[in-house]
Amino acid sequence: MATLSVGAVTAVRSHVASEAADGSGDKDQALDRTTAADPQYGLRDVVAITGLTKETVYAWERRYAIVEPNRDEQGARTYADHEVYRLQLLKQCVDAGHRIGNLVSLELGALRGLAKGDEAAGSIDLDNLVRAVESLDVNFIEHWLPIHFSALGPSRFARDVVVPLMTAVGACVETGRASIAGEHLISSAVRTLLGQALRLSKRPGAGPTVLFTTPSGELHELGALVAAVCAQQLGAHAIYMGPQLPAREIWRASSKLGSRLVCMSTMSLPRSELEREVPEIRLALPHGTELWLGGSAATTMGAPLKGGLLIYEDMLEFEDAIKRFIVRAGR
Repeated sequence: MATLSVGAVTAVRSHVASEAADGSGDKDQALDRTTAADPQYGLRDVVAITGLTKETVYAWERRYAIVEPNRDEQGARTYADHEVYRLQLLKQCVDAGHRIGNLVSLELGALRGLAKGDEAAGSIDLDNLVRAVESLDVNFIEHWLPIHFSALGPSRFARDVVVPLMTAVGACVETGRASIAGEHLISSAVRTLLGQALRLSKRPGAGPTVLFTTPSGELHELGALVAAVCAQQLGAHAIYMGPQLPAREIWRASSKLGSRLVCMSTMSLPRSELEREVPEIRLALPHGTELWLGGSAATTMGAPLKGGLLIYEDMLEFEDAIKRFIVRAGR
């Protein structure tokens, strides 16, 4: 759930569990740590997830020791989850024009920051749309949104328009520059477009089923909807359940639909309510079903509650993780 704030489902990696255990508080060290439970990927999986060729993976491994694969019983290379994530970030930076030789010494946090910076540099100018929200210019909104949706496609529209747009509009409402009516107007228009995209892009026999919703009491649903659109574009079978789904209903839906992953967005829910709701949801989920949580409210939770969850911080991390999840689920 990119940021699953407005910004979709947000996530760090489930290594936050070991981070909480050793008290280090250093997310990047936790991300770089291999544990017994760390998923392993074969070279074919790595190529599918990252978009790199196997020759490039071999070359980077040989020249720069970027990754240090293990060997399975047949002697084939296997790569840890955090190594695949590093390769994903390196590919994004190289595609943006950076030289691999200048990237190999960077820590994971620096690589992530560089990838985010490159993404922001190519972002869409939303100033005119925000002004239209402030002035309740319905004609401009109804003209602008479909044009950019068609030009960018569902996934990039969700990530590069909806996430920053709703963040900007929310800030304008807080300062009084925009009205709640304007926020509702743009939210309704965006929700309609994303809902259509989700319905029209469904493919029979698609990838693993992933449920998207918000906890009880969380009214801000666009983060979950954005994440659902992006996940489906990447090959998941995304099912958006709407907002405020109680723990028992999440269990019922997950069991009935065979979902191995539930993604939840929370932007405004008080921490006390999250600390009551999230453990109940985790206990209710069928065995083997993962729970990913994101949004500005999710990041306020204490480390003990984070243990065993995946909490995503932005859409790029979420999309990278979804790619790896789809590969794992397909085994």
